[in-house]
Amino acid sequence: MNPKDYIAYNLFNILGVSEITGYRETFIDQQYRWLYDRIKPNTTVMDIGAATGDTAIYFGMHPNAKRIYSWEPDKGQYNKFMKNAMKCKNRDIKNLTGFNKCFDWNDIKTAEMKTVAIKCDCEGAEFDIFDQNAPLDNVYAIMLEFHNQGVGQENLIINALLEKGYEVEVKDKHYGAQFKHGIGMICAERVQ
Repeated sequence: MNPKDYIAYNLFNILGVSEITGYRETFIDQQYRWLYDRIKPNTTVMDIGAATGDTAIYFGMHPNAKRIYSWEPDKGQYNKFMKNAMKCKNRDIKNLTGFNKCFDWNDIKTAEMKTVAIKCDCEGAEFDIFDQNAPLDNVYAIMLEFHNQGVGQENLIINALLEKGYEVEVKDKHYGAQFKHGIGMICAERVQ
């Protein structure tokens, strides 16, 4: 089912009012469309920073997504995520597995997964996750929001991804009061 059709049909039936903004950004504004369009058959999607489940549901609707693993450390957000995931059961949504904790590469074995795509929006923790030691051998596409604490900090992630064989593009970089050094999206695709 097309994500825009899905939102029009199901949004108000399965969600509470507090989740509407996140779902609008994901389903209507299509902020993760770049990654959605690259999902290959039998892909495991890793959703780092799941919030209330909007992106897990979004990627779970993709016909090529095999399984979705999601991490959300905030207990309130995680509880809403699990509630929304249960409401979506039996609605063409793939297997959703949620972790109520910060992301840890040790939670799953990416080496055992053949085809992996990653969405990451974890409010600054991305700099700890995507360092030189990140096990990305089976990851073909990454879309992550960066939250700079210092000028040009996103270059740490960009350089690590370039060294691992990814083509990298920065999109939508902008500045705000909380992140005066910029936030934006990094889109990375492995060069074959």
